[in-house]
Amino acid sequence: GKGADPRWSDNFDAIEVCNDATFDDSENVANDWYALLKAGRRVSAVGSSDSHSLRSDPVGYPRTCFPFGHDDTTKLTAEQVRDAILAGTATISGGLMLSVVGPGASLPGAELPAGTHSFAITVRAPSWIEAKELEVIVDGKVTKTVPLTNSGGGTGNVYAVTTDVALKAGGFVVFHARGLGDLAPVHPGRSPFAVSNPFFGE
Repeated sequence: GKGADPRWSDNFDAIEVCNDATFDDSENVANDWYALLKAGRRVSAVGSSDSHSLRSDPVGYPRTCFPFGHDDTTKLTAEQVRDAILAGTATISGGLMLSVVGPGASLPGAELPAGTHSFAITVRAPSWIEAKELEVIVDGKVTKTVPLTNSGGGTGNVYAVTTDVALKAGGFVVFHARGLGDLAPVHPGRSPFAVSNPFFGE
């Protein structure tokens, strides 16, 4: 959890894991994030579109999504967004929307007792995008891959699964949804994905 460079600072609470790239294409940064989590740093992941040029760098791929309980941006303050990042409830969206609910209606960022827990995962996509599979990543390693089947029940495509995960004290679990094809015609060449922040084992 430390850097050897003399310019290293511990004064940060989030890391941009995905920057105009999928989670798969951000493996090096993701591994750094996992290393920080393993070292006990509760660092939240965020994703951003690195849009220096509108023609080559589409705005909004990926983006960081927060569960505020409403979709009225006029009700938000900078402090609420800051606090949501610190709490680790955000998910990164690259065309897919991911929500994860743990025991007791807990959200990402929550601490759970060591042991096996059940998680309800919902992946949403517009009608022209298909989700393929969900990876369960425990302590930085993929431990399970769950195929996703469209379960309907909403606008567009909805995929709902429940999976059990064994968490150890000091460990964590992250969920990663992967889609099929790309985001054409909105963002041609960009692959659909979404990733959660961790749940932590106490």
